[in-house]
Amino acid sequence: MMMSHTYTIALWTADADRYVSFSAAHLLHEGLQAANRGRIIDLIPVSIGVANARRRPILSREVSARGLVFSREPHVTTPERYDYLLTFTSGDNVDSLRFRGPSRPAQVIHGAALLDALELVSPTSMSKEEVLGLFSSVARPSRPISQPSETHIELGDIADVCQRLVMALAS
Repeated sequence: MMMSHTYTIALWTADADRYVSFSAAHLLHEGLQAANRGRIIDLIPVSIGVANARRRPILSREVSARGLVFSREPHVTTPERYDYLLTFTSGDNVDSLRFRGPSRPAQVIHGAALLDALELVSPTSMSKEEVLGLFSSVARPSRPISQPSETHIELGDIADVCQRLVMALAS
């Protein structure tokens, strides 16, 4: 997909709980597709990927059993890209074994902190520098984990945050 921007922010879900990562990635991806209304040129320069996907199976059993399907890699076609890990339940602790972004070590953004920052502004009317500054202001150093966790967060709670994130990005 072509983008009208010269940059893309690639958000890699990297929650310590893989179910949260896959669910959030799917919901954010679908939400951004709807917000862009299927245009060839995206209005929102954000792409979603999953940092803790494993080679086989591509999708975790629990997520695929619930019918959520999502690609592992963010789709970036712009000359500039800015990669961040995104968590919802695990704070700075990330499961990012399969993260293939160009920048290492990646910084992590807590979903709630990003939401709080985005809800105060209108990203679609901001300059590239302002948008990147906003993302950088909520990014923190990540702490890789050795074992994934299972937090058993409700899908509705993940969906609420993801929906609000998409609405804030599209405002």
